[in-house]
Amino acid sequence: MEKPTKILLIGLAASVLIFGAGYFVSSRAEAKRAELVLTCKSAAPVSGQAKGMFDDMICSPADVDLMREQRNFAEKSLILSASIAFFVFVLCVMPYSWYFMLRRIRELRDALFR
Repeated sequence: MEKPTKILLIGLAASVLIFGAGYFVSSRAEAKRAELVLTCKSAAPVSGQAKGMFDDMICSPADVDLMREQRNFAEKSLILSASIAFFVFVLCVMPYSWYFMLRRIRELRDALFR
């Protein structure tokens, strides 16, 4: 196997691992948020009114703020891990694409001048 192909495969594996780790961190943050939601006691729903996410819960304001922070952390960690994984993959694809193009140029040169 050629060196650019090895770099491509290693980059693909690293990208998958980075994204998987970010997804794991994000899912843990979502699980913590869901745990916080379960600790809040549900009140009787009010009929006829539009309800938001936290309208039917009796929680302290600190718990509501913590739930929002957990949700924001989960979203940002997933976006960050996806961005880093994409950057690593693009960085590892560059040598493969460079040598691929050089081989095509060499084939074209050989076809034209021989």
